[in-house]
Amino acid sequence: MGGSAHVRWAVRNPRIPLKRNEPLQPDEQYDVDDIHLPPADKRPPADSGLHPTTIAFALIGVTILLSVGILWAARAVVSAPGSDILDKMPLFPVAVIGGFIVQWLVTKTGQAHHVDKRAVEGISSIALDVLLVCAIGTMSLATIGSNVPAIVVFTVIGVGWSVVALIVLGRRFHRDDWFEHAIADFGQSQGNVATGFVLADMVDPQRRTSTANAYGYKQLPYEPFLGGGLITALSVPLIVSMGLGLFTALSAVAAVLIGVWGIRRKPTPAG
Repeated sequence: MGGSAHVRWAVRNPRIPLKRNEPLQPDEQYDVDDIHLPPADKRPPADSGLHPTTIAFALIGVTILLSVGILWAARAVVSAPGSDILDKMPLFPVAVIGGFIVQWLVTKTGQAHHVDKRAVEGISSIALDVLLVCAIGTMSLATIGSNVPAIVVFTVIGVGWSVVALIVLGRRFHRDDWFEHAIADFGQSQGNVATGFVLADMVDPQRRTSTANAYGYKQLPYEPFLGGGLITALSVPLIVSMGLGLFTALSAVAAVLIGVWGIRRKPTPAG
């Protein structure tokens, strides 16, 4: 709801430049008559093998098995000297690495054309719905009821910080199309990766900016550590071991350093 409200506000605000409010440039327009398809007898034959959904399920299964193997291997290496820091490490951040490896192998072997993006997205959507239902079903209402003040405080601070990051820092971090890029990160901070993509499509429905691609590639270095990754999983054990004060101070210093780097970094040659 907050992301949708910000998109509506940005679309109606003349001080925020949005590509969707600008007329199409000559290089963005195309004529249907200019699209020439090869003759029917020269087109590649349709693949009569496995159904795209079957291939998608198989690749996702391989990704999960590979990710489980990577996680077990990492736990074995870390536990050898007696550490249990990865015992409660979730599979999700490792699955990002496993997915990258599988995608890289499929691309390098020239089999990427067999992967149907819509089938993968459909399976991902169903899996996300199942995940949300399971998460809600396993929530302890008694625990939530006994911590309502803390939940309210965390909610207000979290939403407030995300809004500040969107409006104040977003235009300073991103050189071009700042709102399109920032609203995707806002959506992820308020929900998940899929929420960021939804808001990005709302503000840039014709994909005239690089938001969708940049946002997708950002997940490769981001998800293994944050958003349910290594740092997120280890935050509670670290707070218990080093204390809330020291952990908060280190987090604040890291946020300031990353913020300064994001603002002062040099633009790429492409702008």
